[in-house]
Order: sequence, then structure tokens, then C-alpha cells
Amino acid sequence: MITGGMDSRIVACVLKDVLEAGAFKNKKVIGLTWGYENSRDVVYAKRICRLFNWDWEHLSVDVEQMWMNIRICMENGCEYTPIHLHAMPIIAERKDIDCVLAGSFGDSVGRAEYSGTKVSNLVDIRNAIKNPYNILRSDFNVLSKSNTNTDVDGYHKQFPQSKPYMLYEQDQQLHYMRKMLNSCMSVINKKIPLYQMFSSPAIFGYMWSLDPVLRTNKVYEIILSQKTKNY
Repeated sequence: MITGGMDSRIVACVLKDVLEAGAFKNKKVIGLTWGYENSRDVVYAKRICRLFNWDWEHLSVDVEQMWMNIRICMENGCEYTPIHLHAMPIIAERKDIDCVLAGSFGDSVGRAEYSGTKVSNLVDIRNAIKNPYNILRSDFNVLSKSNTNTDVDGYHKQFPQSKPYMLYEQDQQLHYMRKMLNSCMSVINKKIPLYQMFSSPAIFGYMWSLDPVLRTNKVYEIILSQKTKNY
């Protein structure tokens, strides 16, 4: 899956190097992108695939697809929002794919950002629990508070950190990245093997050892300058 964002550009460059080194001979690469047709990410993804001579397809997420996503979300326990499924159910049904490469953790691990918020500005993840438009029953917060506190505090005790922002970033990885995004991608992984490209302990362990002020676009700039110098 190539969104055209920074993470997928890194994955594309690394994959290009691997292919040129002789791995995966006679295998074809297909770039699969969803989003508005003329959005930045879609335009970038299409341009990257053309540059690397890869096939590319734009997947539409229309009203019918969103209804399918809602049903899949319900069947899987409503652990995530149907919006986060995007076109994953479409990809899962394809018969011409051996595996899917994804780079979902790079932005958070690399640039220390979660949904546009820098790690140093994160707050307790429990503050994000909302009941938008009062869809759930009025005593939702009362019913969920005890279980939520037990879950979050349990991880804090199991993986103590020296600074609050470290705990808050850990919470984002545990409860947002792992429980929400990974659960979505399991829709693909149930039928087609899916591999996360930013999940090496050596990589994220090193990045987490740095002060957040050092985790900027400069990290990507250095990687891209090394990987794209021959392209």
C-alpha cells in the first residue's frame, strides 16, 4: 500500500533497493492507493510508481464501501472506526497479491507525531475518550472509566517510564497504533500476509532513545538522500 506520504516513500525506496539487489526475481510490484483522486498523497503515489516503473491503482472508497466497512467493524467488535478501514477490504479480496508491505508506524516513531500532535504536547490518552453527538448512552463515561483506568494504569505499571511524555507516547503506541490501526490491517492479514516495515526493535528503540526535538523531518531527509541518490 502506498499512500504517497513520508512513510510510504521510505518503504518504496527501501523496496526499490531490495529489488535492484536481486531479491524477489520475477515478482511484480503494485502500488495501491486510496483517497481523493487529486489529493497530494494520491498524486505523489502515482508519481513514485511511475518513477520506479511499478504498476499503480487508485482504489475508491465510496458510500457502498463505507457501508461494508461499518459491517466489518461491527463483526470485529467495534475496536476501530470504519473510516480507518479505507479500502482494506477490497485489497483483502484480491487474488493477484502475494503480500502487502505497510509503513504505518514511521511517522510516529520517526517524527514523534501522533495525528499531528508532537510527543512533547501529548496528554493522557484517557482525555481523548469522548461520546460524540451523544451516540452512546448518557452514562457511557461512568461505565467505561473503571475499565479504562485499569487498562491504562496496568500498562504504566508494567512498562514504567521516567518522564510523562514517554508514558503518553507509549499509550499512543499501545492503544492507538496497535489496537486500532493494527486491528484494521488484520482485515488484510487474515487473507494476505501483511508486513509492517517500521517494527524492528532496533529502529524504534533507537528513535525512542532520542530527545523528541531531534525526531524531525531531518531523519527522513537523511534516509531519503541515501536511498534515492541513484534514482
